Amino acid sequence: MRQNDCPDSASRCLELNAFGGLNDSVSRTINLSDAFSAVLSFDFNRRYGSNGRDDFVLEVSDNGGATWTVLERFSWDQRGWGWSYDLTPYRSANTRIRFRVARSGIGSTLWVDNVTIDVNRGEAQDLLGHGTHVAGIAGSRALSSLGNFPGVARGVALHDVRVLDGRGRGDLWDVFAGLDWLLANGAARGIRVVNLSLGTPVFESIDSDPLVWAVDQLVDNGFVVVASAGNFGRYGNMTITSPGTSRKVITVGSLNDAGTGTNFADDSVSTFSSRGPSLIDHVLKPDLVAPGNGIVSTIPAGSRLRTLLPARVPTCGGNCNASNHLRLSGTSMAAAMVSGTAALMLSRDPSLNPASVKARLMRSSRKIAADATDAGTGVLDVRAALAETGRLTVPALSPLMARSSSGTAIMIEDTARLWGNAAWGAGYLWNNGYLWSNNYASANGYLWSDGYLWSNGYLWSNGYLWSNGYLWSNGYLWSNGYLWNNAVTGDNTAMSVGNQSIRIRED
Repeated sequence: MRQNDCPDSASRCLELNAFGGLNDSVSRTINLSDAFSAVLSFDFNRRYGSNGRDDFVLEVSDNGGATWTVLERFSWDQRGWGWSYDLTPYRSANTRIRFRVARSGIGSTLWVDNVTIDVNRGEAQDLLGHGTHVAGIAGSRALSSLGNFPGVARGVALHDVRVLDGRGRGDLWDVFAGLDWLLANGAARGIRVVNLSLGTPVFESIDSDPLVWAVDQLVDNGFVVVASAGNFGRYGNMTITSPGTSRKVITVGSLNDAGTGTNFADDSVSTFSSRGPSLIDHVLKPDLVAPGNGIVSTIPAGSRLRTLLPARVPTCGGNCNASNHLRLSGTSMAAAMVSGTAALMLSRDPSLNPASVKARLMRSSRKIAADATDAGTGVLDVRAALAETGRLTVPALSPLMARSSSGTAIMIEDTARLWGNAAWGAGYLWNNGYLWSNNYASANGYLWSDGYLWSNGYLWSNGYLWSNGYLWSNGYLWSNGYLWNNAVTGDNTAMSVGNQSIRIRED
């Protein structure tokens, strides 16, 4: 070997010679059965034989070499560094890669160096920990020393469609790819509920928002989609994030139950929970709220959140180990509770469509003395939701809100008309919703409210709240679920965790 022919001439490398060596090969086998994803990368130098009479190929097999798929063909003089190939479609217990002489003629040579397979293996690679925490709330089996913290739908089958990195960052296109994968593969894998504990600033109407369009496609194809409302409640109303602005998805805000269990007297909407209506379109959101303050759930012991927030590890006494649990707050946690409840509802009655699940959750919620734009229809009540009856044959669109032409009242779209049945009217869904009509109703299906919270018309100027622009300046999505201190202790100050200049925010 001539060392200076290696891609990195400072070190030695693998050499494969085509002269008389047809089908000579070098291969490696790796177990990828439990991998979330895997990427092969390497450097190479292909020399001589520029007339194309020699070929080298890179191949992959998911059955130990019984059959092969060509990933790359090296036929001409070229050199490359950091070439990478996605091995995820070929995951198995006996995945194999090989470099092979596919055609032999005048003795060309292929030099390969720095061969690496980067493998992401499930929970151990959930570097942030947010996704594991959310999944634990929805369906943890609680087979740990802290067995008194099971998920809502204990033992439900969970599928990890990961779109974020170890800091909770990601790109919108990764989210679209994940949603596309669900649309193509979800039904075949038995997936019925999609939890989206993430959000993005609202820059356009839901009629043109591509993220809203993508989640609506899932709902239209039979998936129940649950989205977190966002954690911007301190900025006031119109702070719901996309895709929670969609009229078809179930948008969930956070409740602070003060850690007092069934004592409901001290319950309140979490100060950080985003308020409605939605910016631009004025959709009445959230649809309901669920506990989201100081929620204990699973966490990878070596994750970023577990490392950064040691004070959030719950106390469990001297005979248990709480290192794989963490107490977090956010609308992410609240959304997971609703997702788990939806899974239980579908387990009990698999024939339910997404609209019926949403409508039942809203009607069965426990009504509280809070404005509809703060608490939606009320607080998640799992038992009541499972006992609820009634079906919809039309989409359960969240109603629109609008100011009357005189500006003295607020119009709220009539869900009885919108959903096609008087049993789904505002009086059954929202606290004091029966008062909304106030003896007025417009011909196009709007009820009238006195709008006492909205008497200041500037709230309807579509964006005065964001005049400084810094909050949404980067236009990214990102992870919210860990940004808030434990409200059970009365401390709701925002924390700054990690780099905030990021593309995806999980709520």
